[in-house]
Amino acid sequence: MAALYSSEGSVLERHHFSQTICVLNTEGCNIFENVSKEQKKVNILTHICILLFTEIIMKLHHLKDYGQLLDHIRDIILATDLSHHLRIMPKLEELSHRGYDGTKSEDHYLLLCLLMTSADLSDQTKSWNNTVYVAKLIYEEFFQQGDMEKSLGHNPVDSMDRERACVPHLQISFLDYIITPLYKVLNNLYPQCSSILDTIEKNRDNWKIILELVEKGDIKGNGSEIFNHNLIEILAQLQVKSTTEPKSVSLAPSIVQPLSSYSSSLKPDK
Repeated sequence: MAALYSSEGSVLERHHFSQTICVLNTEGCNIFENVSKEQKKVNILTHICILLFTEIIMKLHHLKDYGQLLDHIRDIILATDLSHHLRIMPKLEELSHRGYDGTKSEDHYLLLCLLMTSADLSDQTKSWNNTVYVAKLIYEEFFQQGDMEKSLGHNPVDSMDRERACVPHLQISFLDYIITPLYKVLNNLYPQCSSILDTIEKNRDNWKIILELVEKGDIKGNGSEIFNHNLIEILAQLQVKSTTEPKSVSLAPSIVQPLSSYSSSLKPDK
């Protein structure tokens, strides 16, 4: 994306910050205009975004002016760039083992980065139906960007190339190398988050089943085509009913039907 827009990097994250400034500059929308300094304790498991906002307010106590606050917001938004996240991951792991020290500014910054990225990637921690719904939207966007890059003579990465991408494999890799380590760090700091890791593991199991079906040829296509099969609905039901990890699933060709009659099933839970 940086190549497409001749940017210094973190294009999406810089766009998020730009939109944040636009909102804050809109009359009646500056949430920091008369912000309270009262600190509130929250449950990280159910209110991770509220905790993030509270942490920002706590940081505000140490800032000298509004400009510093905007700089701080910019920094934690840019922290959601995965390249940045991977650079600070060793520090996050070290923090989770020794414990958070609120008197250290670096610990405070690292905690904000952790919470921001956890909130940003929280679709991976939701129910299977929600996770698949968001994955469908993400890969549609990825493949559109890949098409644009090809039209400009660029070679998109595998995850954005509809001809090379294997969605189940990409999802499993993302869960293994990004999501699980991230939420293990969060769980070390906030043990109430253990159920999040359980959900991540269940979603990984389901992607593994899909990958096995693709490799066996029980479903055709390994890109966005997988979202057109009722396999998604079948696994959504399987996750609710099953209490053991399914080792293998074999579907007769007649079972693999378009999702036209299941359109309501591929929408996020409320």
